[in-house]
Amino acid sequence: MSSLTTEQLAYLVTHGELLALLSLQRLEAMLDASHAPPPPTAEELAAAEATVQAEMQRLQQQWLEQSTDGTPTDVNESVVIVPATATTSSVGVDIGAEIEEALARAYADIPARALALQDADAAGLAPALAALPGTLPALTQPLDAGGVSAWLDLHDAGDVALDELMARACALGSSAG
Repeated sequence: MSSLTTEQLAYLVTHGELLALLSLQRLEAMLDASHAPPPPTAEELAAAEATVQAEMQRLQQQWLEQSTDGTPTDVNESVVIVPATATTSSVGVDIGAEIEEALARAYADIPARALALQDADAAGLAPALAALPGTLPALTQPLDAGGVSAWLDLHDAGDVALDELMARACALGSSAG
């Protein structure tokens, strides 16, 4: 892999920072969209506990009746199985507008960032860049919202190579000012 130009390095550092920021924005949007119910009140908790206690007493009585008269009773006939809901299910959120705005702001600063990175040693980024999947657009060039979204999906999936690259690129960007 040839060495990066300062402009390519500026895009790489910018994308590393953007992916971290946009990942947080996406997570926030997912949490906002999840419509989680408010926590139960003390009264609701007390009522639920009373219901559970009453059901336990009823089942205990049913079991006692079964064991004393010798006729089997279906203890499970009153038990209702409620399907579990996934508490960590992915909520589809669209942060396309946020991506477009973030790209516009960040790309306006590319010339200044390239100037600040002109003396940076980017050689340590080569192994991390080489470990990335070649199927996505290069992080060393301008991306559209779709390209950023693809990288964001990979980031949110916990891709180790991308995480390592982002950490190195962001550190390099921080040290350059």
